[in-house]
Amino acid sequence: MRRWLGRFGLGISLGLVILGSEIATAQVQENIRQLDENIQRLMATRDCDRCDLQAAQLGGKHLERVSLQTSDLRRANLQFVDLSFANLRGSSLQGVDLTSAHLRGTILMGSSLRQGVLTQAVLVDAQLQGVDLSAADLTGADLMGANLTDADLNRATLQTMQAQGAIAPRSNFVWANVQAANFHGADLTGADFDHADLRGADLSGADLSGANLRDALIDGARIEGAVFCEAVMPDGTVSMQGCEADMGPTPDLE
Repeated sequence: MRRWLGRFGLGISLGLVILGSEIATAQVQENIRQLDENIQRLMATRDCDRCDLQAAQLGGKHLERVSLQTSDLRRANLQFVDLSFANLRGSSLQGVDLTSAHLRGTILMGSSLRQGVLTQAVLVDAQLQGVDLSAADLTGADLMGANLTDADLNRATLQTMQAQGAIAPRSNFVWANVQAANFHGADLTGADFDHADLRGADLSGADLSGANLRDALIDGARIEGAVFCEAVMPDGTVSMQGCEADMGPTPDLE
């Protein structure tokens, strides 16, 4: 009797395992079907707001001016994609690969690109207000004229990034690697560069009024014509250079 009950229990357990596996397989197939439908909808209508496009393979696609507001593109492959002037406001793009992507004039306000790869991407005039780019890699990216107001670039890699004329007040560059980046003429008022590596960066003509540069590495940075009014310098002192009331000398950053 005990042996029979044992075999009976084992049979039930195996049955439940098989049933669970079949349910999981069916769910995966349903997810794939839904993803395919969403991609087809996007390509056909250029509109897929609130769509689930997780892990979608969209590399090299021409998606200019599409609408993908509040959509989920986590872990998607967007290498070489053209999303110029597209609307991705509030979308999730954590861990997305946007290597060499075209994002000229793209709306990304409030989106998350945390830990994304945007090396050599073109984001000229992109709308990046409040975007999360923490720990993202923007090596060699072009952000000329981009709006980075209140953006989070904490621990991001920004080496050789081109951001001339960028608008980035109150942005967070804490612990970011900004070596040899070009911020010529940029608005960096109130930006936080605490412990950032700015060695060799071009800050000429930039406005860093009220910025925090405490403990930043800034050897070899270009600062001709930059404004540091009430900025906290690497040594903790407060600069008055560029203030209307006191046009002091250009601070010594060596």
